Amino acid sequence: MIWLIILLTIYTLILGAIIIINHQKPVFDIKQCSAEKNFSIIIPFKNEEVNLPALISSIKKLSYPNNKYEVIFVNDHSTDQSEKLVKKNNNINYLINQGHGKKAALKTGINKAQYEYIVTIDADCIIPSEYLQKMNCYINKTGNKMILGPVKYIDRPDFLGQFQQIEFLSLQAFTMATTFVKKPFLANGANLVFEKKKFNKVRGYNGNEHIASGDDVFLLQKFKEQYPKKIGFLKSKEVLIQTKSQKTWHDLFQQKIRWAGKSKDQSQKMALLLSFVILGINSGLIYSYLMFPEYLWFIIGKLLIESFLIYQTNKFYKTKIRLIHFLGSFIIYPFYFYGILFFALKGTYTWKGKTYK
Repeated sequence: MIWLIILLTIYTLILGAIIIINHQKPVFDIKQCSAEKNFSIIIPFKNEEVNLPALISSIKKLSYPNNKYEVIFVNDHSTDQSEKLVKKNNNINYLINQGHGKKAALKTGINKAQYEYIVTIDADCIIPSEYLQKMNCYINKTGNKMILGPVKYIDRPDFLGQFQQIEFLSLQAFTMATTFVKKPFLANGANLVFEKKKFNKVRGYNGNEHIASGDDVFLLQKFKEQYPKKIGFLKSKEVLIQTKSQKTWHDLFQQKIRWAGKSKDQSQKMALLLSFVILGINSGLIYSYLMFPEYLWFIIGKLLIESFLIYQTNKFYKTKIRLIHFLGSFIIYPFYFYGILFFALKGTYTWKGKTYK
């Protein structure tokens, strides 16, 4: 029992700190400023013909001077109709990936980018119309060299969609809080901005090209080493990117295994500490299930602190979560967690029709 008490106490203190930090940080509220910064929006894509129309439509609605930004789509050797969809738009620059994979596609776009700030967006996203204006104001005020932006899944009413939304909200909560205290270790390439000169200075993606995932996290690590005080999280609904969640459990598992592939290459102490705590807390939950009802207090304690975290985080993200889906997600999560861990240790997954190790 003692180890469960210690574990739950540590977990509660960590989540409690995250809740307090995020609650105390106000939304960035500067609404108007002169358009000083220039942006190059880089969008790598591979077989995204289903998602590109919505993304391109949102790009056309950007309210920022046309001579202050450019949009570069980089085709990572698509075999569907994606190329035709992009080429139909005269205001979009089209490139073919000079290598293979997302990092190579991003590098191809960044090398051709003519403006000072790089914006990376995934092809299955939707960009708010005020995105560049708000990002410009934030950079003018802070002078940050890397900016992490908020991301949420497009709302879905089914359990799988809600499960992913809840899990993603917790990741966003960690991302916000750790960045606010200048200890970031999570980032999302679906909404990431950085200065091109500093990208080149830290040698971009060099050193981790062999890992299919992690273009965002590994780049964050490099910026953190060189510019630890110049990384910020822009808490603003005007830059909140929406993206699609996975359609099936199989696709979700493949995505998580791909993300897990970069974990073994992370050297940050905070990330490793939290990984052990999360491993322990899920082990404790399964043990409590087996010993039910003797350890019902552990289940209730974990449920309460996680409820507070999701509730507080969702005040900003405004996602639609049903209580029944939250409770269902809570119950099955430890088994899902260990399923991901098991398959990640096997080291093989499929993504975009290609098998990786």
